[in-house]
Amino acid sequence: MRVTVNDKMKEWVAAYIRAHRTEGCISIHVVFSKFNENFKATFGVDPIMIVSLMIEEGFLKGMPAKKGFSIWLPEDSGKGNGRPFRSQQKTVDAVETAVVKNEKLSAVPAENGGHKMKILKGDIIISRGFESLSHPETGEVDILKLIGYVATKLWEMFPSKPNIDGGYRVGKMNLFPCMVAAGIPREKCDPISRIMQEMAMVKKYPKSQWGVIHPSAIVYFLTPSLYNIAKDAMFWRDQRNAEIAKLRQKLVTLTGSRENEPKSERALPAVVTDVGASFEEEAIKALATAERLSEELAKVRSMLAVVENERDKLITQIREQPVAANLVKQAFNERLAAVRQAQG
Repeated sequence: MRVTVNDKMKEWVAAYIRAHRTEGCISIHVVFSKFNENFKATFGVDPIMIVSLMIEEGFLKGMPAKKGFSIWLPEDSGKGNGRPFRSQQKTVDAVETAVVKNEKLSAVPAENGGHKMKILKGDIIISRGFESLSHPETGEVDILKLIGYVATKLWEMFPSKPNIDGGYRVGKMNLFPCMVAAGIPREKCDPISRIMQEMAMVKKYPKSQWGVIHPSAIVYFLTPSLYNIAKDAMFWRDQRNAEIAKLRQKLVTLTGSRENEPKSERALPAVVTDVGASFEEEAIKALATAERLSEELAKVRSMLAVVENERDKLITQIREQPVAANLVKQAFNERLAAVRQAQG
């Protein structure tokens, strides 16, 4: 089902934000303010899709927050306490607290450097088959630990002298055989690979090259909030691709039905001849039928172009969204410096 944004939705969202934000804050949390629940009850559509479209339009601004997402109106940017940043800061603070309390897991192999830290706890709704996979070594069912394990194994499988792009090891490789070697069933490699791309654990480069994040940075990506956001992004991409596939099929069907007609019929589509109708009247009716079919084909092509444009915008938005990545990198660099200082 195609979801669109209308003026009533925009008016409702703007009013809801102004009515439910706390004093001095510019934003609301979509879960804690019950925005998602009330929006769905009012309009009967998925609020996540609508918020995504409104952000794409520029009507809203938003960013990941602990256990959900924060949204605010663009005209309020720079005012108040900047709650979206504070919400994100809570996640960073939780990581800091885990380090201070000495909450660690086993160390990464010496050749990789760094240490693993405890994964932050949170709510993950299991809705996909790959989320029920067990850990190849421990047998535990925990999708975050499984993703961290796969990323670490992929890092170890790279050649001894790979290219480095920031925190990524980059090399020409076929990802699926490496994931199978790490213990992932072949039929589950595709969804695991896609969710890891959405979480920035692995990165696709030109000429069949892949990049894998350094194991020391894995802890900053393995949060329930980031995982849920990545899974939503993957769901939106699947929905859009399915819609594009349907439109493409419809286009092929319409085009094929025209191409299979005899040339004479294509030039002048067959019409029911009225008794007593002149040749000119029959020709006019046939021409009208041909124009109608051409208009239908043009509409389908136009719809396909719009959907493809929306898909490209979403892909660009996901790839170019630097806010969360910058916070993660900043937190990682600060913690790495602190650990080195403590060890020194």
